[in-house]
Amino acid sequence: MIMKDNLRFKDLVNKKVNLSIGTFDAFHRGHIRILDILKEYSKKDHVMSAVLTFKKKPRSLLIKSDEGILTPVAKRKRMFEKQGVDLLIMIPFNKRLALMGPDYFIDHLARLFTINRIIIGEDFRFGRGKAGDAGLLRKMSERYGFKTMVIKNLLYKNKKIGSSRIKEYIHQGRLMEASKLLGRYYDLEGKVIKGEGLGKKIGYPTINIKPLFPDQIRVSPGVYVTLTEITGGRPYWGLTYTGRKYVGKKRKNPVIETYLFNFRENTGIKKVDIFFIKRLRKEFKFSNLNDLVKQIENDVIKGMEVKHELEKGRQTIFD
Repeated sequence: MIMKDNLRFKDLVNKKVNLSIGTFDAFHRGHIRILDILKEYSKKDHVMSAVLTFKKKPRSLLIKSDEGILTPVAKRKRMFEKQGVDLLIMIPFNKRLALMGPDYFIDHLARLFTINRIIIGEDFRFGRGKAGDAGLLRKMSERYGFKTMVIKNLLYKNKKIGSSRIKEYIHQGRLMEASKLLGRYYDLEGKVIKGEGLGKKIGYPTINIKPLFPDQIRVSPGVYVTLTEITGGRPYWGLTYTGRKYVGKKRKNPVIETYLFNFRENTGIKKVDIFFIKRLRKEFKFSNLNDLVKQIENDVIKGMEVKHELEKGRQTIFD
């Protein structure tokens, strides 16, 4: 996959491309459908498949927000490559782009390569004040000689699959529903750090995690059934706790710690990827260690039940 981080390159001027433009911020099922269609038509047309996207959503420049991101840039790049995209143009969205008129924007793209086809989602808007839409693209296609394809929104339970809906589910702890919109389990990649060692003392050793991407959206506090992939190896079922509360006190900063079923060699692990399957419960405050241990025992039983239920139905992404 060829990658570009600006719109100033000149080495592809003789290439013919099918181009999709969008934020692809969540990389959900709707985004994947657009990329599948892009790949299909690029193969039929015998041209390169190209994607123009942004490191951050345009909205983040126009409206200051700390809502966080669903899929970090590094992960999105890997996913574009996995989807078979030939050319990825991932650029920062800045004031210059925000002020660029839709006509000028398309004219500039047409100077970078020959556009054979533009494939967009039905909600796509571009140019200053979101003045550009599918109708304008079709008019411009006559001038530049490209075709325009508009892909309808993908629905789940009669509602559009979109990033805002996925974020809402994650904040509510509804990870099973979020995964149905994403087409995969929501995950956090993290560096393993030294913890307090309490889990080991009470018979439930945990791996403590510091997220690799601080601006990624965290799941809401509680205990989750998870699959943890250790440095690219096979995944292990377990429980992950995230939150601030603990025995008799409340931490200043939230923690993420994972207990793996039937796994005891927690030493030497440097990096993990945690896939959140289902929330078992919200976080509780415990007055003593005995109450904590009893609750963990109960959590493990329920977590194993979820594991067996999903494995029996072959519903995990690793089947």
